[in-house]
Amino acid sequence: MTPFPDSNKRLNLAVALNSAAMLLFFFWLSFYRNVDGDEGLYLEAARLVAEGKSLYFDFFYQQMPLIPYLYAGWMKIFGFGFFQGRFLCALFTALAGTAYLYYVARKTRSFWKVQWMAVLFYANGLILAWASVVKTHPLNVFALTVSCVLLVEWRSRGGKPLWLLALAGFVIGMGVCGRLTLAPFPVFFLAFVFAFSQGRRWADCGVFTFFVVLATVPALYFFFRDPSLFLQYNLTYHQEVFPRVADAARRSQIARSTFLQPQTFLLVVLAQLGVLMTATRGGRKFLKSDEAFFAFVSAVFIAVHMAAAEPFTQYFAAIVPCLLLSGLPILDLGTTVLRKAALATVLLYYLFTARPLFEFEIRSMGSADYVWRVSNVVAAANRAESLIRPGEPCITWWPGYAFMANCRSPKGMENHMRIFAINVGTPREQLREYGMLPDQDLYDLLASGEVRVVLDGAYHLPGPLGDSVRKLIRRKYRLVDQVGGVRIYLARSPRVPKTVNGEGFERSPR
Repeated sequence: MTPFPDSNKRLNLAVALNSAAMLLFFFWLSFYRNVDGDEGLYLEAARLVAEGKSLYFDFFYQQMPLIPYLYAGWMKIFGFGFFQGRFLCALFTALAGTAYLYYVARKTRSFWKVQWMAVLFYANGLILAWASVVKTHPLNVFALTVSCVLLVEWRSRGGKPLWLLALAGFVIGMGVCGRLTLAPFPVFFLAFVFAFSQGRRWADCGVFTFFVVLATVPALYFFFRDPSLFLQYNLTYHQEVFPRVADAARRSQIARSTFLQPQTFLLVVLAQLGVLMTATRGGRKFLKSDEAFFAFVSAVFIAVHMAAAEPFTQYFAAIVPCLLLSGLPILDLGTTVLRKAALATVLLYYLFTARPLFEFEIRSMGSADYVWRVSNVVAAANRAESLIRPGEPCITWWPGYAFMANCRSPKGMENHMRIFAINVGTPREQLREYGMLPDQDLYDLLASGEVRVVLDGAYHLPGPLGDSVRKLIRRKYRLVDQVGGVRIYLARSPRVPKTVNGEGFERSPR
């Protein structure tokens, strides 16, 4: 990769302006993209760790530990709120886009190619759907894109300076600490460093490995504190609650849903075309090419996530930049008027297929319903907060309402995944072992009247006691309002205990 001259202000300006535009666009998207159900569990987990609670030990959490602490630190500075969480996600995605455009500028030294590649990033339906959503995907796309760009930059500079390796190791380590499925990449990247190091192979590998380990310290802490508990939440849970791990039909369905979407199919074809164009230079040059590296990263990611306990199409947003960079050579096809016209037609088709992919992602996760509109979620939470006393608990099946209304969920209801565990028939004692409240215990809690406020809205899915619970709510509670698809109930004869299930209800930070 040949560096462009520092004096080329036009290219620098193109990268800077597109980066700023990305950040503003993703911030804007934060206000309008429908809420995803998983956002509630990540935000509530961030609030709980900010209060001093411990992942795994004090409440159920089914992912690697970095995300809650990352968001807790961010929100301690900028305030605890739904949009503050989304802004951090938008920032991660924009930083990934900045690294991606930096690479394009350095590789091509072409102003118009930077613009084209920027548009292809903005207009990708997977990026649009998940750029600003409080989940692991923004961190994934950031970790993969930035670490890959840093590594190819390090190689292009003849295997130096060391800070590029250190930063690449730390960034991919962050990714692993946020999502376990990224664990193969530090190993692959270490092999890359070993292969392309110039004269100080072991020192380079040592620096990279040290910073990977440094970034994964939170995960190592929880692992060594209680290895069995750590593995139970990060591995065993996914296999027991989502038992279709070996379901070939399910994997085939996800593969079709992902890669036969018109835009994604075109993106993969363009990436393959770019790789084939690079391969015509010869085998040795191809294996040392950036395109081969980005393509291999994409292939490993696809293989790992198709083997995950329960794959979803949204996972593949993380490799959009790598696929686009694999296809970068196709922009060199525009050498004649006819070729330019053909290339422009293909790229315009890519743009027109963005909206269907975006809408598919929203629908596929059940977020198209009106109850998930941002305005409805905010309105419901604000109305509930106006009825809640300081330090008061509330019962809600979606923890996002508790986070936004600043009330406290009973122990075992901090994560809506309990509903799925119940509905697949997880035994009562196993639910308690995972830190989830069984439906019978929830029924008893409602019958006691110890929790005055009930928010019956999103994620109150049918379960073994679904009808009985709703009848009990109507008998023991009175409906005081219905806002944004959420029924807000107050107990007819409330009791106010000091604790519920042994858990206090001290006020949460704002």
